[in-house]
Amino acid sequence: MAAEANAVGHDARLSASGRIVRSHDRDRFMATLVVPHDRREAILTVYAFNHEVAKIADAVSEPIAGQMRFQWWWDAIAEAVEQDAPVRMHEVATPLGETIRRFGLHREPFEQILTVREDHDLAQDPQPATLSGLEAYAEGTAATPFAIALSILKHSPEHPRQPPEAEMEAVRHMGTAWGLAGTIRAVPHLARRRQCRMPADLLAAKGVDRGDVIEGRASAGLAEVVHEIADRAADHLNRARRLRRDIGKDSIRLLAGCCLVDAHLKRLQQARWNPFDPRLAHPPPLRIVPMAVRSWLNRY
Repeated sequence: MAAEANAVGHDARLSASGRIVRSHDRDRFMATLVVPHDRREAILTVYAFNHEVAKIADAVSEPIAGQMRFQWWWDAIAEAVEQDAPVRMHEVATPLGETIRRFGLHREPFEQILTVREDHDLAQDPQPATLSGLEAYAEGTAATPFAIALSILKHSPEHPRQPPEAEMEAVRHMGTAWGLAGTIRAVPHLARRRQCRMPADLLAAKGVDRGDVIEGRASAGLAEVVHEIADRAADHLNRARRLRRDIGKDSIRLLAGCCLVDAHLKRLQQARWNPFDPRLAHPPPLRIVPMAVRSWLNRY
């Protein structure tokens, strides 16, 4: 496993998509190290697309500029799905288009990512009103890329079919947990952009002023909010694991990403649920080991 990780992680052997994911979405990159080798590159193209659209809001200063960039990706996905249309020349759009055609991927999950990102990320105030609203955002932006990856893993030209419902459900729960944990990790970054994605109802219930979060002020109330979101993420992980008996071996490789969420939640607890704790900015390099071991044992 170590030799394989070193080989895949070496820049000279990585595609453009691989380098993008490795540099900007390290945990997703690490999660690909345990999936079957013949599907890894295709999955990396999906994760690279996910990063490209996730960074749009950070890259623009006006909503109209963001809308134009999103429209470019809407058009790129539409062209990729049309078998007779040429694939766009772009370091991510080109291999993504080839992946969509090779694996017969549907446009709807890609459009779901674009819709949720465009509606929420470009909003003047992206703060969700409720925890349920944050969960919906996490599902749309974090779980959907994993769902597409599952479709790639389950693809068979001889027997085209949708992934089993239990596997889709397990991936949905894992991805939602991933997104909730990611939202907590992003609190300092969003604060620097003068934004807050902590649910408004939880902040109000715990007596936390939104301005304090934006100013980077830790408090007991904010710790309680983070703890509640982390508990919801852990609940989603438990729901995913309760489906273990209905999960195929190839899909377990994808669901092994649950271990990376576990690791972050554990570190949050060690930081006493303070999202501004500087230790959280430096995740341990060996966090891949529990994921690799669980995958080898057909567990997640």
